[in-house]
Amino acid sequence: MEKQEALFNPQLYWEKRLLAHPDITGVGFLGLSPKFVEYQYRLRKYQVELILRHYGLTDLEGRSVLDIGSGIGIWLNFWHQHG
Repeated sequence: MEKQEALFNPQLYWEKRLLAHPDITGVGFLGLSPKFVEYQYRLRKYQVELILRHYGLTDLEGRSVLDIGSGIGIWLNFWHQHG
């Protein structure tokens, strides 16, 4: 088992996956329709907005966000919209 884990290369995995699926399906569950994956991301964004409001973080002007493994950049637009 340890040998298999050592062979896994996450960078190569995501490069191949995103080359094969350069749209939203590449960062969602493979095999699901793009509309379903878009719906999942809409729900996730809504949940993040609820959490931001709960903690009083409605104005994010001047703050930074670190997006690690940003895939196709779904969250980049979200954070730009929030300052």
